[in-house]
Amino acid sequence: MNHKEVADKVETVSMGLGITSGIVAAGAALAAPTGLSALGVAIGITSAPLIVTVAPVIGAIATATGVISGGAYFYSKWKTKRTKLGIICKAWHNLSVKCEGRGSSHAPPNLINFVKTLLSVDCPISLV
Repeated sequence: MNHKEVADKVETVSMGLGITSGIVAAGAALAAPTGLSALGVAIGITSAPLIVTVAPVIGAIATATGVISGGAYFYSKWKTKRTKLGIICKAWHNLSVKCEGRGSSHAPPNLINFVKTLLSVDCPISLV
C-alpha cells in the first residue's frame, strides 16, 4: 500500500473514533448517576450504567488512533519530501555529470531553479 493511502485510511478511522468518543462522553455525562444513586455506585450497592463504564475505554482508543494517525500523517509528509528531494538530487547529479565534459562542474542554474520550483523542495547541495 502507498504511504498516502495508509495515512488517509488511518485518519478516517481516527476521525470516526473521535466522533464516537465525543458522543459516548456526552452520553456518559447525561447517564452518570447523581445524588443517592451515585452514593450507591460508590459503595457498591448498584452498578454504574454501561455507557459510563465504557466511556474511558472508548476515549483511550480514540486517543491511541489519533496518535497513530498523526504519526502516519507526518511519516507520509516526510516520505513525500524525501522522494522529491531524491529526484532533485538525482537530477542535479545527472546535470553536473553532463556539464563536467564542458569544463564546468555546475549544472545550468536556470534548469536547476526550474526543477526546484517544479518540485518545491530545496536541495541541500549547493546549486551555484
